Amino acid sequence: MDKIIDSTNEEAILEKVNLFMHGLKEGLLGLGIDFGFHLEDAWKDEKIHQLSNSIRYRLNSSKFHFQLLYSQLSSFREKHQVLVNSPLPPEIHLEIDKVEHSSLLDSIIFHLCSAMDYTSIITNYILSKKHENIKWSSIVKSARANTNIFSKDKANDIKKTLIEIDSDFGNALYKYRSELIHNSDDVCGYNHSWNLLSGKVSLTFLCTKKVVQHFKKIGDKKKDYSTTYFSQFVIFETIDAIKKIVLSLRKYLAENLKAEDFIVSNKKPLIYFDKDGNQLGAASIYNWKEFDRIFVPIESSKSGSI
Repeated sequence: MDKIIDSTNEEAILEKVNLFMHGLKEGLLGLGIDFGFHLEDAWKDEKIHQLSNSIRYRLNSSKFHFQLLYSQLSSFREKHQVLVNSPLPPEIHLEIDKVEHSSLLDSIIFHLCSAMDYTSIITNYILSKKHENIKWSSIVKSARANTNIFSKDKANDIKKTLIEIDSDFGNALYKYRSELIHNSDDVCGYNHSWNLLSGKVSLTFLCTKKVVQHFKKIGDKKKDYSTTYFSQFVIFETIDAIKKIVLSLRKYLAENLKAEDFIVSNKKPLIYFDKDGNQLGAASIYNWKEFDRIFVPIESSKSGSI
């Protein structure tokens, strides 16, 4: 077997996931504030904030299951180290272990797909101001066909962003989920070895060829990938996809804001001024500043803001 592509440094990966999720939280809060200037009464609208919270809930759930995956792997390794002197072959335990391990991997996929669905709903809501349960496949279909919310040129950048994400990653994620739900399970394999000189047991759970076939972006199809590597791959890809959508929605809201709507009013979001009365911008400027610090420190000026 060739060298296994595995994730290393769990703490660094989780720290990066936390940082990026914090960045998305700030971006989603910024969208909620900026969208308020496009409404007659921003304070009566709770839907965009509910949708933002739903996206964050699903992403945090995927992170939680990712942590469980690591913890479970550590426990399995400890167990098999103890079982090294057992008269029973390790395969008896491994056949059960791999099923339990795969169930956590499935949960990560399901949560990430839900996060993408919620992102589709919030995109549709910002463009149409109508709350409809538009799933990822439906919004991409509209984007490719230039129909519904994408029948107007104003949404061109968002349309292009969705199509690019779907071609790059989104379609693979949804096809894989559909495979798991409707066709068959995809139980991982394993690589188990025992060094007779040191007595040390090595255990890694491996993705199946089905994973590599669906997610061509993961890398060389001839290589073996660990389940933890695949998990971090789909989490970071989903975060990156939502980040790009947030950026395109931010730009859309800024470019389509009417001057008469960006006013100081008890029906509009807050606008900040300095001590001399000079306008600083919408209250979202601090959310976007944090978002840019994490995601777009170099190109923040290109992304647009209110």
